[in-house]
Amino acid sequence: MPNEKLEAAIGKILRANADLDKKEPLLVLTDKDMGGLGFVFFKKALELGAAASVCDIQPLGSDGEEPPAHVISSFKKAKVIVLLTSKSLAGTTALSDAAAAGAKVIDLAGITGEKIIEIGDSIG
Repeated sequence: MPNEKLEAAIGKILRANADLDKKEPLLVLTDKDMGGLGFVFFKKALELGAAASVCDIQPLGSDGEEPPAHVISSFKKAKVIVLLTSKSLAGTTALSDAAAAGAKVIDLAGITGEKIIEIGDSIG
């Protein structure tokens, strides 16, 4: 699945939204329904110098469902959270608490590789 255009777009998205040269702790949250996009983000974050980790969970049952407790714990340690899940976490207490604590959230729930490339192209 990874290709040069996709990886370049992911790099642009990460550089535009995360201070990677400061080794900010970055968490990529993904699930099996996202077709491996989360792992492409994780790999690119590592290449760009982030202190990155990835958490691959079972897909949530519905949009707005709170993530599992181990994910909430990981949110508390991250300065950047990349959401590449098939269901949205918008409006969850876990995400609101992470943002309130200063985490930057890149919410790409349900996104496709093609849309990531479009976003990357718009960044320049």
